[in-house]
This record gives sequence, C-alpha cells and structure tokens, in this order.
Amino acid sequence: LTIKETQVYNNPKTGQVLVVHRGTQGLRDVFTDIAYTATGYKGKRFKDANKIQKLAEKKYGAENVSTLGHSLGSLVSSDVGSNSKEIINYNKPIIQWSKKRDNEYNVSTQNDPFSWFHKPKKSDNHIKIDSKTVDPIHEHSVHRLNNLNENLMIGEGIKKMKVLELKQAIRRHNRQSSKKIKGYGKMKKQELRSKLMDIYC
Repeated sequence: LTIKETQVYNNPKTGQVLVVHRGTQGLRDVFTDIAYTATGYKGKRFKDANKIQKLAEKKYGAENVSTLGHSLGSLVSSDVGSNSKEIINYNKPIIQWSKKRDNEYNVSTQNDPFSWFHKPKKSDNHIKIDSKTVDPIHEHSVHRLNNLNENLMIGEGIKKMKVLELKQAIRRHNRQSSKKIKGYGKMKKQELRSKLMDIYC
C-alpha cells in the first residue's frame, strides 16, 4: 500500500492508520504543481494517490484513517481523503481548484508563501504558527512544525476529549506555565476547548 509519493502507516495496537501524501519533490511534481495550479488538471500523481487511499480505507476502515499532506501533498489529501476520519494538512497552497472538506484541519506558518493570502480566523480547524523570518523556503519547510506546542492535538483529537480530559490538559498547563487559567473547574466543554486552543495556538 505504499509508493514513493504516498505512504501508509498502521498501528496494530490502536488500529490507527495514517495515509501520508508527500509534498513536491522532483521535476515531475513541479509539472504536476504547474498543471494543477493553472488548469485544475490532476494527472497521474492524483490518480495513484487516490488508488492507495481507497485501498487503505478498504483494508483498515475509512473511520480509522487519518489523511495527511504537505504542500502539493495537501492538495492531494484534500482531494482523496473526503471519506477518511480526518484530513490534516500543512501549508496547503490556496488556489482556485483546491477543495476544502468538513473533516479537514489546516496548519500553516504565518509567512508561508503558498498559503499567505489565506487568513482564516483562529479556530479548531486552522492553526497558525508564528513566523520570525520571511525566508520562503524556511517558512514552507516541515521543520517549522517543531514550533507547535508538543501537547497540541490537531484534528479529531481535541474534539473527542471529554470534560475531564480537557481539565487535565489545562491542569498540566497551569503546572508548567506562569500564565495560569483560573476557574476552569466550573467551565463547560466548549469553553474548556476554547481555552486549550488559546494555549496551544
């Protein structure tokens, strides 16, 4: 179930499956980028990715599959991951033909050159990483993901947390930070979730 552009990872203990669509790498991908950006033409890269995605969903169950992508790979994941549990993209280019799914979550760096014009409000479905440079290569790089809070859960994770789990996460934060969240013991689920998003984002 794995090819160069699309890899499938399965955790047999938890049943979680990741289908990962790689970003641009090599001349063929550059031509795919240009063709898709200019005309919406998908080509072989999209067809191969869709085949692997569907095989993984059939084998493991679409409800267990998280679909991930970076750059060109995020355009692919949005296109082929509609039936999966969630789509998590990083620095997805904003172009006319790109799709946005209800089960899609996006992470982007503030100065990423390909998603710079997309300025959504902070929400559970979009997380922005602050930028300290204007270097387009650095800001588009996967290494910038190291700047995310290590406790952050993106996608279905935070939405599925129960009230007790949300409170425990805030308690951990309060132990480690000088900026304490007060009164969280009486907060309802939505407010707790909002406080966690403020911490992590």
